Amino acid sequence: MKILLTLAVAVLPSVSALAGENLVTSGGFEEFTSSAHNIQNATDPATYAPWRVFCLHDGNTSTPRSFYAGLSNDAAEGRQAFSYGINASDDRGDCAIDRDASRIPVEPGATYKISFAAKDAGGCPQVVLGIAEWKKGDEQNPGGILHHVATEIYDLKPEYQTFSMTYTVQEGEAVNLRFSPFDFSVPGLPENTCTMLLDAVRMEKETAP
Repeated sequence: MKILLTLAVAVLPSVSALAGENLVTSGGFEEFTSSAHNIQNATDPATYAPWRVFCLHDGNTSTPRSFYAGLSNDAAEGRQAFSYGINASDDRGDCAIDRDASRIPVEPGATYKISFAAKDAGGCPQVVLGIAEWKKGDEQNPGGILHHVATEIYDLKPEYQTFSMTYTVQEGEAVNLRFSPFDFSVPGLPENTCTMLLDAVRMEKETAP
């Protein structure tokens, strides 16, 4: 099952990419050696750079949500994958791994294919892929101006599957890719600890027909 949601909102340097070139650096998580750790109400942009890992809770719960981040030798390709998950709680917080600290330059109007491998490693029924377009910032918004957001949800299985989608950039100059174990904006959070594996993340510019 795939669910596509789009939200128009209203902003980093563009670059010309060759068709077939993977624009996602460290998409296979092969170079990392960091040990597993938990993140609670914090952001970690350094341990798995250029990936950023974060888990922020809403503060209205006695059981704050925490985010497990680590590596696994159960890989879809190569020698290791990224392992991450969330503890059980009643928190409405937001936890994910993304590229906000190192957004990927794109060309407005160009179409890109995004693909990745993922599996349920325990209690994770789905993975949510979010794409956020950004434009160059100004004095009031030095970090950039958010232009457009798209979200796609995929069902997971206990074995690896490869998922892909095509995305045409509207006006953004760079995009942030984010992967979350589930959609935090809707009811029905997992009742138990949820763990999933992510690997082989790619983003390629498609050639014009």
